[in-house]
Formats: sequence, C-alpha cells, structure tokens
Amino acid sequence: MDARLTVRVLKGLACKVQGEYEVDRDAVAFALMLAIKERTGLHWRRQRLVDQSTGLPIGEGARFRDVFPDGGEAEVLLVHCDSSALPPIEDRDTVLAMVRLCGEALAAASKELRADKDLVLTAVRSPGAFRHAERPLQCDLEVVRIAMASDPKAFCHSGKLARKDPELATLAVNANPELLAFVHADLLKSADFVEPHVARHGQLLQHTSAKLQKATIKAAVSQNGLALEFVKKEMVCCERHLDNDAEIVLAAVQQNGMALKYASTELRADAQVVRVAIQQDLKAAKFIESKEAIYRAVRDQPHALKYAQPVFRDDAEVVEAAFAKDPECLAFAFKQAALQIVRLHKKEFAGGFAQDPEKAIRGGKIKVRKLATNQRGELKVTMKLPV
Repeated sequence: MDARLTVRVLKGLACKVQGEYEVDRDAVAFALMLAIKERTGLHWRRQRLVDQSTGLPIGEGARFRDVFPDGGEAEVLLVHCDSSALPPIEDRDTVLAMVRLCGEALAAASKELRADKDLVLTAVRSPGAFRHAERPLQCDLEVVRIAMASDPKAFCHSGKLARKDPELATLAVNANPELLAFVHADLLKSADFVEPHVARHGQLLQHTSAKLQKATIKAAVSQNGLALEFVKKEMVCCERHLDNDAEIVLAAVQQNGMALKYASTELRADAQVVRVAIQQDLKAAKFIESKEAIYRAVRDQPHALKYAQPVFRDDAEVVEAAFAKDPECLAFAFKQAALQIVRLHKKEFAGGFAQDPEKAIRGGKIKVRKLATNQRGELKVTMKLPV
C-alpha cells in the first residue's frame, strides 16, 4: 500500500475544498493541522478535523493509517472552534506526538503534563515551548540549558537559580546582549561577570551596579557613546565622577556626539570636548549651555547654530561668529540677532534690507523662503553673498 495519503480538506456548510495535502500515512493528524496553519494562518488550536465519511472527530494524536485504513484519498471537514473553551489535553502520547512536531503545542497540555520533565525536554528542543513548562522545570538547569540551545530567549522565563548561574547567563548574553536585563541582580554585582559584556555592548551599563575598572567604562562608551548616561560614581573603582572625566567623555562623544548631553556642566563647556562632539554630530550643539563654548563651536562649525539653544540663536555675537564663516547660516538666527547682523553687513543683502531691514521684514518686500519669520521669530532670507 502507498505510504502517502492525499487528504482533501473541506470547509463550511457547502463543503468547499480548502486544499489538498499529501501526508504520510504514519503521521498524526496534528501534522495536517500544522500544514493548514501554514497555508491559511488558522492556528491549529482553533481547528477541529472531522472524518467526512463517518462524521467522527479526528484527534490531534490520531494516525492517518488508523483513521483511513484503505489509504489512497480521504476527505476531512475543517471546523473552526473557540480555543479558549477547549479543555487541556491530558493524554501523554498525544501531547508527545504533538511536541515532537511543534514544541509550542506544550501550551495545550494539562498542568500535570507540563510538569513532566521527559515530555518537556522533548518540547523545549524547539523554540517557544519553554515558557509553557511548569515553574519547577523552568528552574531546572538541565531543562533551561537544552531550551536555550534552540532559543536563547528561554532565559527570560527561567527561574532564579538559572538566572544566577554564570554559565547560563553568559550563554544568554553572548547570544543576545539585551538578555543581560534578565540576569539575577546578585550576578549583575559581579565585575568579573559583567565587565566582558559591557565592554562589548556599552548600553548594558544600565543593567549593572558592579564596580568596574575605568578601562572597562571607557571601552563601553567607546562602543556606544550614549552609555555615558548610565555611568555612576558608585560603579567605578575610583572617587571621581566619570561624567567629569575628560578621557571618558571624549571617548563617548567621539562615538556619538549626542553623548554630550550626559557630560558634566564643566565638560559641556570644555573646548576639546565640544569640538569633538560637534564634529561628530552638529545636533550636539543643543546641549551647550556656555556662550563661550557655543561661540567657539559655531565659529568652527557654523551650521551648528541651527541646533543651538534659542538664547544663543538670538545672540548677535554668536550669530556673527557663524555668519563670518558662512553667511547662509543667518537663516538659523532669531529675528533680533539677524537684524543686528543685517545692519552691520548691509551690503551683503539685497533689496529692502539695505534701506530698512525692519520694514522689509514686515512688508515682505524682500525675497524670503515662504515667510519672513516663523512663529518662533526665526528669519529666513535670500541673501546676496559677497563675491
């Protein structure tokens, strides 16, 4: 007899053909349910199969050779059901056959079967099953290790004993650095465990309170400058605040200029730190609070004026520094500062600006980019640049 069986799946009262499937006669009905799910999207837990010839239901663990002993072709009716109303499956052989095909089928098993270690070990060899195991097995190191071999995220659902285990925690973080968030707090206090990980993935500093070497902190912010946000005095093996350590902050802003946000007030005014940050990202200018520092910044990188704080965009001295390097940067100045620059450099502007800048702005007699000023008072002008 042919080892294959053609199953025609019918649906609805009209028994329209949903599809035809080639299955192994030794396979269980659950294999067909998975195939239907893959083709239609209907979850297997919402499916019920009925033998069209007898009207009898076909269970998930039923083998086709027993249901259709004659082989060849067969027809089954697909019925949709409310999965929330279904009782858990209590037959061990049925669940075992199901989890061999799809580990997540463990979710449909009874509580007793979800606590069966041998059955669970079979299920967790495929992703998604571990979270459905009973809690005692989620604390079993053997089960956790096997589950993580196919799905490292199983670590998220493991018990305290597993999350405190250095070997399992290392496997998890090596597979996915974000899993450090699920490592037990006691292990996160261990510098020996944490240091190799934060050095490779700086953002992980947010999850640890361990005392770390300065070299580790520097490596972390060099990998991810924004990790400077999570550098705390109590985690460092020294007395100095590292947000006020020029070496650490420079390493951070070299990687990401926006890390300037997390530097100390003193270093946000430091010439070298500011220069490096602005070179890396002009938007770092928004974090500069010192007039002297922003003056130096726009003198070197005039387009940083666009991101400077409003008080500096309306400061004629700051705007003048940017204008001297690139006159087009006047477009980023606020109205009062722009007017002062216009009065000082009338010859560099066209039309009404030369006679009466205020009137030209109010009357719209000059060429502007849509409007002379926006709601924030910013001036947008078309300029006659010096030859």
